[in-house]
Amino acid sequence: MSKNLRNGIARYVSFALALVFTTGCGTTIVEDVLRETLKERPVVAVSETEVKTLSEYIEDENYESAKWLLDDLYKAYPTNPDTEAEFSRAMWNAARELQFSHDEKLQAFIARYQGDLSVDFFAAVYLFHKGAKIRGDDYINKTSKAKLDGMKVEMEKSVVAFEKILERHPESYLAHAYIGKNYSYIAPRKQSDIAFRKSLVQKPASFAAWNGFLWYNRPRWGGNYAGMMRLINEMGYEVRDNPRLARLRGVILADKASLAIDTGKYDDAETLIMQAMDYGEVNHYTRVADNLHAKLQASGDIEGACRISQK
Repeated sequence: MSKNLRNGIARYVSFALALVFTTGCGTTIVEDVLRETLKERPVVAVSETEVKTLSEYIEDENYESAKWLLDDLYKAYPTNPDTEAEFSRAMWNAARELQFSHDEKLQAFIARYQGDLSVDFFAAVYLFHKGAKIRGDDYINKTSKAKLDGMKVEMEKSVVAFEKILERHPESYLAHAYIGKNYSYIAPRKQSDIAFRKSLVQKPASFAAWNGFLWYNRPRWGGNYAGMMRLINEMGYEVRDNPRLARLRGVILADKASLAIDTGKYDDAETLIMQAMDYGEVNHYTRVADNLHAKLQASGDIEGACRISQK
């Protein structure tokens, strides 16, 4: 049995046990799922050529395979909503998450293939997340000038890098969306909105572009709920071409839930995030729900935590 498979089973068992012993939500469902998962599970021999994620290839320093996969993801992403989602997820997981654990390997990968279109796009995404990492998650009035200055340096580099991508590949509509994300941090909101609009002109039903556009028009980013509602109504015309967009109709509810958590109004937060999640799975909704779950557990409200975990 491969190391990856063993680790995967171990993580699953740990998660299941955590549900049983930590949340107190009951054991019946967990036991049934675990029993079906592990029952008569065959020992699988996985070859050295098994397909891994972009993050895993970089962690393993298998840069050639990482480059091969990144090329495929980049070429495919404009073709349909599913390939866009796969590409966006791979960019997020590798360019953001690996900065906290394998940053030297990330930089080595980027340096090795500098000048290649797909890797240059990845490098520009990396710079955006590097800037966000430097800034941190605190509100701006709790963030030091040194952090804000460091963020600005990296995000200005990211904008320049994406502009160069567009010179070489004008059809790369997500480059515009990432410029919009960068501008949301370092420029007037109008510049950010223009960049997201450019992305949507090229791909009107892009989930990634609409998600970013709505995310950075929240009140805490200088927008407002009325403006977000106008965007949601406009987005509705594109749902037929990409049904996944309907999930974003809960974005205002999720943001209100996040604000309710910040002010300790957990009952209100639960109602709001449950309503948001009724529209479907979106990463932001999951993060808000996870935050609420942790707060409820810490407060001793085990029943409330269970309701969130079972949603």
